[in-house]
Amino acid sequence: MPRLRGERMTVPAASNGVLRAAWLSIALGLALEIILVLLAAGVGGLGELAPIAADTVQKVSWSLLVCVALALGTGASREAARMGLLGLLAAPAAFYAARALHKALLSVLGSIEDSASLGGSLVIAGVKALEYGVLGWLLGRICAGPRAGAAIHSAVGLGVGVGFGSLLLYLSTLARPMTMSEQLALVINELLFPIGCALVIFGVRRFGESVAQARG
Repeated sequence: MPRLRGERMTVPAASNGVLRAAWLSIALGLALEIILVLLAAGVGGLGELAPIAADTVQKVSWSLLVCVALALGTGASREAARMGLLGLLAAPAAFYAARALHKALLSVLGSIEDSASLGGSLVIAGVKALEYGVLGWLLGRICAGPRAGAAIHSAVGLGVGVGFGSLLLYLSTLARPMTMSEQLALVINELLFPIGCALVIFGVRRFGESVAQARG
């Protein structure tokens, strides 16, 4: 949780901030899946429900783990370094955890998914580690001031999304042929999630500031 005028937040306030980050992260994951489902419906139909359910679990778990990890770094004495490190460590862990939940739910529902190669998944996990390490550092460095509003947080998220999303799109198209709808879905996801995660951190910071102000 952030500190205001040097005041350290209490444990209950910090816990409430992490809980707020968790709920906002879940909402972010659900919103992204709804957008992608609507896109799929507009392009070529929804298809089976099992992949949609599995994708929802994957996005919500990914969003929850990454955004909460970054939120844990706010308010530290060296916020930028801590948020960067947490992003670097949390992103690959969240990537594999979300994939495992996705595959497990597909198995339970009796659906089959083509498995990506181990080498390809390692590369993507490495890129995501760098991406959210950079995002965490930037959010801790540029957006930590009281004047950094939602627009600045969104701009930082957009910049990170454009840079690393372009790389991920390139690597994904090298790994296997992708339809235009698949490419569009990847672009939307890679652009909107860093923005949404940055706004989650913004919401946590504003909550922390309001708690600090209420305490005097």
